[in-house]
Amino acid sequence: MIMRWQKALVRQLELFFVSSVVIFAVARALPRTPMEVYLQDRGLPVTPESIEALERQWGLGGPIVVQYFRWIGRFCTGDWGTSIVTGEQISVAMAQRLPISLAIGLGGVALAALLAYPLGMKASLGSRGWDLGARLITLISQAVPSFLICTLVIDLFGVRLGWIPFFRLSGAALVIAPMLIVAFYSLGQLSRVVTAHAEELRTEPFVTAAVARGFELNDLLWRDGRRPVLYGLISTVIAKMAWVIGGTAIVEYVFAVPGMSYYLIKSISSRDYTVVQSYLMVLVLWMFGTRIILGGVLSWLDPRTR
Repeated sequence: MIMRWQKALVRQLELFFVSSVVIFAVARALPRTPMEVYLQDRGLPVTPESIEALERQWGLGGPIVVQYFRWIGRFCTGDWGTSIVTGEQISVAMAQRLPISLAIGLGGVALAALLAYPLGMKASLGSRGWDLGARLITLISQAVPSFLICTLVIDLFGVRLGWIPFFRLSGAALVIAPMLIVAFYSLGQLSRVVTAHAEELRTEPFVTAAVARGFELNDLLWRDGRRPVLYGLISTVIAKMAWVIGGTAIVEYVFAVPGMSYYLIKSISSRDYTVVQSYLMVLVLWMFGTRIILGGVLSWLDPRTR
């Protein structure tokens, strides 16, 4: 058991190192450097001397390998640097924005998973209304872009009816509408996963034998089929965990919510290397953490591990 955890830890560290190299290279592959963007936005001449001066000021000078190890060393010690554009500490800025993005993304996926289980189970038991509802949600979420749904919600409830002043909200009210949009776009897929696993469970020999002895199929699926169906649902949720932070970009931008993704969009436009790199590394750490936690839940649900 200890050896397995050690191997898993070594594997995660290897992935962390590889991910950091890829992230560093991707940030440097953006067209135009931060120095060029900074000078051009201010109408200043882009000369080798001015670029070199800004490189020294922002710590972006020297060989590329030295830049990488300097950056990853500081990142691992909690020093994520300062934003090239705003001059604020990146760790502080992200700590302020991360709870907002997690409330939208994680709250939306969690709400979708809670609703997907009863919806998918009802649909698998032959209820035409529930099955039609699940299929309709799946179809709309796949066919209609999320930015269009966000725009329609703002137009209907914010402009035409005047019920919700979306761009004047604060606190918890700021994230409710974006969270519901995220939940809607996750609900269709998750409910179909639950339906597929429940329908597969109905063909299992122990279920068929129990029904033949007079047990109700409905009771069998809800009681004895809970673990295998939840196993399939949580496996799909793990794949959606990467979407929790990065996938909220559209809803954050449309609703003008100052979350992580909104911060990233502004940083990419200004080629703010330090913010882009830190954002992607936070995403990597988030995925590592969720895989470990939800992987432990899957081990608990898997009868082969007990």
